[in-house]
Amino acid sequence: MKIFLFTLGLCGIFFMSSVQSSQAQNSQSKEQRKEQKKDRRAVKQAEQAEKNIASIERLNFSFYPNSVEPQFGLPIELDGTGDYFFTIDKDVMNMNLPYVGRFYATPISPENKPINLTSTKFVYFVHTDDEITFEVTIIPSDLASILNQGIKFFFTINKQTQETTLKVSAENRQDVTYKGVFQ
Repeated sequence: MKIFLFTLGLCGIFFMSSVQSSQAQNSQSKEQRKEQKKDRRAVKQAEQAEKNIASIERLNFSFYPNSVEPQFGLPIELDGTGDYFFTIDKDVMNMNLPYVGRFYATPISPENKPINLTSTKFVYFVHTDDEITFEVTIIPSDLASILNQGIKFFFTINKQTQETTLKVSAENRQDVTYKGVFQ
């Protein structure tokens, strides 16, 4: 009887240690799976960031604002992001952006109030200090409208989060800032 109890006790200890061992292996494998998933996500983010850098440096991207902030005033949320855009590539720059602010020259018609431009001649500069935040300056040179005289576009783009700020400056308008995302 003592031998039977002793054997039963040894089996119980062996069983308990094997259960604890398998639980430790399962938790370790869960941790390994989490790490592998995290590594795959980091690789995908790095690949997307490289694509973003390439599209910025080649000047081939679109910006969709979700808010507009006048120089003196509160931000205004925009509805229908497909209605407002700024697209650019090496050949053409096209935009339709709402304008909230003061004009220093009176618009001839209400259609001229928003920033609705197409330009095929422009210069641009791309600058970065940390490979995360890019600053892009775009200056069109073929605009004849008095309202858009001296207009310049200053983008600040975070390549990791795709958050973008666009500041528009012109000689005959107050500055206005847009926040949104680029693609």
